[in-house]
Amino acid sequence: MASGGEGGAGGVEWHGRPPNPKNPIVFFDLTIGSTPAGRIKMELFVDIAPKTAENFRQLCTGEYRKAGLPVGYKGCQFHRVIKDFMIQAGDFVKGA
Repeated sequence: MASGGEGGAGGVEWHGRPPNPKNPIVFFDLTIGSTPAGRIKMELFVDIAPKTAENFRQLCTGEYRKAGLPVGYKGCQFHRVIKDFMIQAGDFVKGA
């Protein structure tokens, strides 16, 4: 990783390389209960992993469909949080 710097609204931004303006940015607006808790923004590296980035983008936007119904991260809950490391969400396809 190159550097971490303070982002807007008290957030932290991590950059392993300069952003590529051709790569899409997606975001998750988070809540704890019904209280807004901030936004996570992610650059998708279509220049490195185009298929993976596009699949993830569609899950973030709700464009992906299964049996005609939108499938994605909207309303999905995080069930595992490891501070300063990662977050893990449930199985939104099965509703777990």
